[in-house]
Amino acid sequence: MYDALRAHQPFSRWDLPEADKVEFYVTRDKAVFGTYCYDQAHAITVSEVVVGHWSTLSETVAHEMIHLHQSLRKKQTRAEHNKEFRKLALEVCQVFGFDPRCF
Repeated sequence: MYDALRAHQPFSRWDLPEADKVEFYVTRDKAVFGTYCYDQAHAITVSEVVVGHWSTLSETVAHEMIHLHQSLRKKQTRAEHNKEFRKLALEVCQVFGFDPRCF
């Protein structure tokens, strides 16, 4: 999913790391769809408990890719939905047809 999204705008112009440079995890967390974390490596997690469809998976990974992008640019220090995040999310939602109110 990460590679498929990364191949399309706006992700393709963000110089995101290749998939083999990102750690991917599946969790059973009931509280969140996914998370992005950067400690010593970029990591994206997705909860198999709340993400059960292809469309939800693509939206969740896309959401976390925005956090990754901001982390690379040092525009955030934690997973916050700041003004820049909301702007980038709107762009991603317009390109992929995601609902920005749910994103």
